[in-house]
Amino acid sequence: MWLGERGCRTVFGDPARRPLGVRAALVPDGAALLSVGERSAPIALEMDRGTESLHVLGEKLARYASVGGLTVIVCFTDPARALWRPPDLGVDVLVGDLGSHVAEPWGPVWAGRDGRRLALGDVLEPVG
Repeated sequence: MWLGERGCRTVFGDPARRPLGVRAALVPDGAALLSVGERSAPIALEMDRGTESLHVLGEKLARYASVGGLTVIVCFTDPARALWRPPDLGVDVLVGDLGSHVAEPWGPVWAGRDGRRLALGDVLEPVG
């Protein structure tokens, strides 16, 4: 299940629908419930086009941490920025670049906080 940017604005931008009482709007560029068999993971996507500072991105990640239970994928359009490692804010974050993801969509192209390369399927948890 996938919500694009417009769908995310509708669901997450409405103050009445903000998850868990989050006061600041938290509108990801995309959101998905990734499921394979009996395993799934809710994912929020932040597409970084280099228009905001890494400090602002870190602030967004702190807001995601207040929601809990999400994996946030930060996808940079600039491969050099994809070397950034987010601070430990209590949210699972995978970082990568768009070119690597497009070349190998289900491959280990995402870096966890420890720098280990992961595929999207690696974040799935058993349902129930």
